[in-house]
Amino acid sequence: MSSATDIITYIGVPLAVLGVLPILYTCLKALITLNAIKRELRHNGLDAIARGSLLTGVVEIELPRLNITPLERDEADYWKLARSPSSIRGGTWSVFNWDKLVTGHSLYRLQYKDQMRQPQAEVDFEELIAYLLDRGAIPSVDGFRMLRTSSLWTPTGTTILLSPDTTHSVLKVAVPDDSDGVLSLALGWRPDWNLRDINSLPPYWMRLETPNIRQGETEKRALIDGAELEDATQEKELEGSQEHSPAAIDLHSRGYKSVRLRMGQLGVQDAREEESHKLLELRPSIKHLTIRNERHGCPGLWFACAATALGSKKGTGLWSYTIPEHILSFAESATIPAGVMVVLDVIDEKDAPACFSPWDDELECEEERNRTFARLRRMGEEARLPPDQQQAARLKRGREDLWEMQEANKKRQINQRVREETRMYEALRSSRIDPALVAVRNLEWLMNKEHLQRGHTMRTAVEEALYTMLLDESKATAISDMLNKWKSWADSGGMNQEHLDYVKKSQSTFALASCIVGVLSEGSTTLDGSVGNDMAECIRVWRKVRLG
Repeated sequence: MSSATDIITYIGVPLAVLGVLPILYTCLKALITLNAIKRELRHNGLDAIARGSLLTGVVEIELPRLNITPLERDEADYWKLARSPSSIRGGTWSVFNWDKLVTGHSLYRLQYKDQMRQPQAEVDFEELIAYLLDRGAIPSVDGFRMLRTSSLWTPTGTTILLSPDTTHSVLKVAVPDDSDGVLSLALGWRPDWNLRDINSLPPYWMRLETPNIRQGETEKRALIDGAELEDATQEKELEGSQEHSPAAIDLHSRGYKSVRLRMGQLGVQDAREEESHKLLELRPSIKHLTIRNERHGCPGLWFACAATALGSKKGTGLWSYTIPEHILSFAESATIPAGVMVVLDVIDEKDAPACFSPWDDELECEEERNRTFARLRRMGEEARLPPDQQQAARLKRGREDLWEMQEANKKRQINQRVREETRMYEALRSSRIDPALVAVRNLEWLMNKEHLQRGHTMRTAVEEALYTMLLDESKATAISDMLNKWKSWADSGGMNQEHLDYVKKSQSTFALASCIVGVLSEGSTTLDGSVGNDMAECIRVWRKVRLG
């Protein structure tokens, strides 16, 4: 018979050993998990403190919480991808190189390696957007609109920025892990999207190329400046023959080929002269291009609108400025009658829609024939008179012929005035033509009249106009006044005689202004008026975001 000692030995000891096995398993599992986590941390280059509790099986890791900012644009690593980006959840930001600042530490308790994540990095939202735009990302119109309207309740996965080919997401809304009520974003980038470099224009900037100066014109300007002209009228004639502003010619003579502009919500914020697309220290004056009031047209408003539309045509997105709706609506509307284009000798009457009623000249011809027959009849009667009466009759006939001639001239002038007034009335009441066609025909007129060189396109013509507006305040004011006048008659119901007379006095300015309107009308189909406003509002609301 077994004793109590045997029972304890054969039953109690195995049970005790069996009870210790879970503890041993927990210790072993904790050691394996801790080792795997340390290996993963070393693989991703993370400097962290990792420790494990053998009894509870919990692994604690303490990771630094970072504040990141983009590198300087002229640093080589700015355009490169990180050598060893983190593959841990929350580390999508590590695909790029950043300036990092440790702001604290986060403690995570894990039981499995798959639960490991790293703290999201804090970054200035505006700097992040600017950096990704500089790398070639494109704003998502729907994404920014959703973020603006839904804020923190924006659905996870909503795309904010698209890849350069617009087929993939670069920046999207992420799961708010440990974000403390701050917007969480996730970043994605592929090496084949690296299409830009330091020579590319930064976001919110555009480039205006120097207008093509006629060969020898720069030398002519130098001779004028270097020699004293004997006759002041000769100097005036010579200056009047130039097509470009003296400021543009001076800049060209110094060898500068372009000007770089930064656009903002108040128009042009900065301007830098370039030589071979390399920045110089010289800055043109831009005070006259500041937007004071968007409802009342000023040179700065029209310049910013035209530059934004031109940037869209050139593939440079100026997302920092949004063309006002009333400007886009004006540019899309047909406001120039076809008859006015005929009167201005821009369109041939045969090429325009029927504008003028035919003028009946038969009545004037009949009156002229009647006067001729009456004169011949009087001459015949005069020949049948006695010789002593023919002299008196001849004098009388001469007085009658002179009076009839004067009356005929007066009547002809009255008819001509009526005809011109009728023609002007019909021209102003004729059907209106598309603004794009107005711009194309005015561009042809500018080249035919040698205000622009042959070979100009709509884009290059507007670029030259903007370049001149930047450097010549008087020209900027003239174009702005013309566009304001144009918009005023568009808003008030149509063009009248006063407006037509104003256009006739400055037809070349009107032609340049129509090119600007043409670019705005073409760009209105591709420009989304909300993306700039939505982006600016999101940046204003979210100063800092979490990127992970």
